[in-house]
Amino acid sequence: MTNSQQTNFQSPVYILGTNAVGCYLAAKLQDAGERVVIIGSADKNNSLFSNGITVKEDFSLRKKHYTFETAVWTREEGKALLITAAPAEIHSALIRIMPHKITAAPVICFTLLKNIGILRDILGTGIFQAVFSGWPAASDRLVSVLGEKPEIIVYSPTDASQRKNISNLFKPANLSFRFAKEEDQTFWEYFGIYAVCSLITAAHNKTLVQIIKNRQLYSLLEDLAAEISKLASGPKFSLTTDTVLNKINNIPSGYVFPLQTELHFGRRGDFEVISSVLSSAARSKGIKTPAIDSLIERICSIYLSIT
Repeated sequence: MTNSQQTNFQSPVYILGTNAVGCYLAAKLQDAGERVVIIGSADKNNSLFSNGITVKEDFSLRKKHYTFETAVWTREEGKALLITAAPAEIHSALIRIMPHKITAAPVICFTLLKNIGILRDILGTGIFQAVFSGWPAASDRLVSVLGEKPEIIVYSPTDASQRKNISNLFKPANLSFRFAKEEDQTFWEYFGIYAVCSLITAAHNKTLVQIIKNRQLYSLLEDLAAEISKLASGPKFSLTTDTVLNKINNIPSGYVFPLQTELHFGRRGDFEVISSVLSSAARSKGIKTPAIDSLIERICSIYLSIT
């Protein structure tokens, strides 16, 4: 079926973001028979439409090539909108969304933002925050999903019809999917591990495997895990240091955290989100985080030396 033929029959699932998460979700939904339209810049769109990408899933030993329908904005009413754009790109990316085209569609935000209230203000519709708990990586025209099968976790909407719409979207796509009631717990169980690993690998310009094999740096990693467990724990749940370290030790060896690459190009997207969330949590709970603070200071000095 051609792109023009698809347009005549199906409302699209829009994906705002051309990163690894966005492309992977686009591929899985397209496999499930959904019409997927990726919203991005003209150069990204041309590449995805003309050249496509190859998706490689380590957990299934599967490799398949895809091309996608693309657009620079939402042209027609959509079935759903998935936001996967990087934190640094989120505000500029939102100008591509016409709110009146998504009024009846669920909007699911995978971008790592602790507070999505500003997105609700801009889009004027219900938005559900979600976590893509997995390790996708992109290089050239290849998206690799490393390690075990990723899980999609959506913070549970109270509206039964929206719950049904979201379930009907993800389950046929052979995606591991569940709703979660505890928003903070779901956020910190993924973000906490992502944050400490991002900071230490970027600050020392070493892969996680190199960090773990270095006795001194692993000791620092233990200190970071202890601090994150304190920041993450709340009245309804707790995250132990051992749990954090166990999750870190199970991260695929080939995964490189984006901040390590971004830092040396002077890009601040992930760093600004990570540092602001951690600093805000430490202040609100009155917890001292010397290991985290030292890495943030070290990374700030690297940014200053670049600029």
